[in-house]
Amino acid sequence: MSDANPCSGSGCCQTSIPKGLKSLNYSLSSYYNYTSVSGFNLCGFAFLADNRSLKISDWPLSRTPKYGKDEYITDATDVVIEWVVENKTCEQVKANASAYACGANADCTYPEIDQGYRCSCNEGFEGNPYLQEGCQGKLVIDSFLV
Repeated sequence: MSDANPCSGSGCCQTSIPKGLKSLNYSLSSYYNYTSVSGFNLCGFAFLADNRSLKISDWPLSRTPKYGKDEYITDATDVVIEWVVENKTCEQVKANASAYACGANADCTYPEIDQGYRCSCNEGFEGNPYLQEGCQGKLVIDSFLV
């Protein structure tokens, strides 16, 4: 494997995620319980990465990856997933409070991609806008010089 050809198809696979994909499920399995892998590594793993920033030549694939923070995953390995909450307008979801995904101190916003909506904390608040009490007020300290 090299950066120019990161996956030969032998022992690895890669695919692009198409725009507008509704969901993604993947699973890993081994034919014959790893009995024909030449003994280099009996481990399988999967990850998402931006193909423009992943440098596969930096990955020693013969080693077992560490669970959690892996020393080979760096700030240069980026993933950006654009997503939305269902295929409805803000007006439609606000009319049905039980289907509205935005919590307190958050509002419905439109994404740059196709359809659906997102939630964002109102100005002066920060946190997770999808949790009922996820957007909390920011501490603002004013100082005056006399």
